[in-house]
Amino acid sequence: MLVYACLILLPAAAALTFCDKETLLLFFDKIDLNKNGKVERTEADDVAKRIDVSNDTRITVDEAREALSAVEPRLKGKEDFLFNFFDLDKSGDVTSADVDAIFRLVDLDNDGANAKEEFLNFLEKICIF
Repeated sequence: MLVYACLILLPAAAALTFCDKETLLLFFDKIDLNKNGKVERTEADDVAKRIDVSNDTRITVDEAREALSAVEPRLKGKEDFLFNFFDLDKSGDVTSADVDAIFRLVDLDNDGANAKEEFLNFLEKICIF
């Protein structure tokens, strides 16, 4: 019975990750360019283009480190955490596929935008704070 319980609970626990909620919410607020409490896909794409200085449609960890702390000094030292959080496939690059996946996971009402409340709900499901 214990083995059965472990087999059921292990995948759920493996999906959880340690998160810095304050950093994620600060990042959310920074990419909400029009300050309406939602991140539209166009805002996310605009921010990604600013970070992707090599213009190869892939954000590297070095690009993220340089851009994030320059845009928001309070993100200094948090760049690697943010990069790893958004690099869903762990390819070493944040791509449009990663952004697409985040949008699908977070956008519960399918309105094409990620509201802060939706983002918080998403974090509650996947994060250990």
